[in-house]
Amino acid sequence: MSQTAYTLQIAVPRPLRTLLSYSHYADAALPVGTRVLVPFGKQQSVGLVISAERAPETDNPDAPFTIKPVDAVLDAMPLPDAHLLELLQWAARYYHHPVGEVIFSALPVALRKPKPLSTRLQKLLVSSTPTAATSPNPARLQLTDEQQQCLHYIQQWNAQIPRRPILLHGITGSGKTEIYLRLIAPLFAAGKQVLVIVPEIGLTPQLLLRFAHFLAIPRWHVCTPA
Repeated sequence: MSQTAYTLQIAVPRPLRTLLSYSHYADAALPVGTRVLVPFGKQQSVGLVISAERAPETDNPDAPFTIKPVDAVLDAMPLPDAHLLELLQWAARYYHHPVGEVIFSALPVALRKPKPLSTRLQKLLVSSTPTAATSPNPARLQLTDEQQQCLHYIQQWNAQIPRRPILLHGITGSGKTEIYLRLIAPLFAAGKQVLVIVPEIGLTPQLLLRFAHFLAIPRWHVCTPA
C-alpha cells in the first residue's frame, strides 16, 4: 500500500518571517510539534511541524518550484504541545519577530539540536509536563473570616468611581491568591481579560494550574491571548 503525500509547514530557527513548506510521505500526518530534519540551502536544519495537510492528488508540472521533502523525522512523538505553539506563534506576530527563532528560543537546548533524542530523554520530557492526573485537587478552598472581609472590602472599593489602586498586603502563604481568584472569576465569566504578574518564574507552573482548576479551563488557555 502506497504512502500518502503530506505538505508540512515547518518552523526553522532562522531569521525568517514565515514558515517553510516541505513534503513528507507517510501512512499518517506527522503530529504538530514533531521535530524533523529538513534541507535548508546547502545545509540541514532542525525544524518543528506546525501543520500538516494532505497534498493534492496530482502535481502541477508548470509550478515554478518543487517542494523539497523532509530528510528525517527526529522523534517518535511530538514534544511541545499545540497550545504552547499557538502562544509562541502569537508572540512572534505581536512582537514582529521571526517565528522560528521565537519557537526554538522557548524550547530546551536539547530540542534545538538537529539530532534524535534518546528514548529515555523523550519520556522524561513528556512526563515532566503537568497533566490533570498530577495536578492538585481543584476543589475550592474555604475562605477564612479575614480573607472574606478583605474580599468584601475590595469588591466595595472596585465599585467606586473613580477607581483607585488597591494594595493587598500579606505574608507568603497567607492566602492572597484565593482572594485574587475570586476577584478574577466574575470578570473571566463576563468575557473580560485580566493580567496577572507572577513575582517569580519558578512559581508560574503551579500558579497556572491553580488558576486553570479554579476557572475550569485548559491550563494553556490561561495564558494564551485572545
